[in-house]
Amino acid sequence: MRKYDAIAKILMTAGTLMVGLTVLGLLEFNNVVIPILAWVIYGGVICLWSLSIIRKGAENVLPAKTERGTIKQIIRYSLPLGIAGIVTVATGIADPMVVGGILSESQLGAYNAAIAISGGLGVIFFAPLNTAFFPETSTHAENLQKITNGLRLALRYSILALIPVSFTLAALSTQMMNLFTGGDSSYLVANLSLQVMSVFFIFVALQGIPTSLLLSTGKTTQAMIIGIATVILDVALSVLMVPSFGLLGAATSRVLVDVAGFLMALYLTKRYFRNVVDLGFYSKVILTSFIMFVVLFALSQLVSDSFYTLIPYILIGVLVMILCIRGFKVLTEEDKKYLEHFVPAKLTKLTHLLLFD
Repeated sequence: MRKYDAIAKILMTAGTLMVGLTVLGLLEFNNVVIPILAWVIYGGVICLWSLSIIRKGAENVLPAKTERGTIKQIIRYSLPLGIAGIVTVATGIADPMVVGGILSESQLGAYNAAIAISGGLGVIFFAPLNTAFFPETSTHAENLQKITNGLRLALRYSILALIPVSFTLAALSTQMMNLFTGGDSSYLVANLSLQVMSVFFIFVALQGIPTSLLLSTGKTTQAMIIGIATVILDVALSVLMVPSFGLLGAATSRVLVDVAGFLMALYLTKRYFRNVVDLGFYSKVILTSFIMFVVLFALSQLVSDSFYTLIPYILIGVLVMILCIRGFKVLTEEDKKYLEHFVPAKLTKLTHLLLFD
């Protein structure tokens, strides 16, 4: 668990630092160089921190001798994996390409901004989980019980972390769009697209978890098939929906592709999902997040949607979430123990006081 705590801390710290520098830098300088610099710092922090941890014993990572059979196994595993990676990139750019070919340049720019803002959820919240989940399941590939337990925790974390944050982003989409585009009102044409992608962003994680499970258990060909199918579906849906519905059609096609990818991955890993899904917990998290969404969306629509309201509204959202979590008894004793691994020791008592009776 300690090594996965270290991975999570590295990625969470780097992601938070990147977002913080981007937000503060854009507010102060309003220059496109700022987010580029933030990405460089993000990668640098991860590399340097990781190297500082593994600087000893690196010579033992590779075996002294590599047999011909081992090389064949590596190629058989890595070739579909490489193709799946290329296809995954293609999936991410198919709908913007269709938007750029059919709609105007300004609409393409606004749509790319919406993609970038919603995609930040994955960098901060899903990347740490996936980075720990992949090696854990790979290590215990033959142990069904350990894999299902890891899968249950991964799903629980994804639901608890991503749904409240994605609903918050959807409710405060205007503020976020103004923040990251320097207040240029022309970008607000993609505001509804940002809301749609944010609300359904959970399906990106729900697809990523079983896909990682396929990769970690050696089923790279199946992961490749999912990637190819989603690319074809993305292009087809974009061509069909963008001409009629514009940016909303592009966002909807993107969401449908994520849902389809999740369903395909779920079907191929269904044997691991037995006795893993906790519908009661998922329903409570969705309900509490929806209540928070309604409160924040109402404030944005009826009071103010200036980006200066971003931090006060987020604090109000956190308060609403805490009250709902306590009121609906969303978290269990297992969650309490799980949080202790990630929350700094000095904040453990405060976390228990806020979230548990």
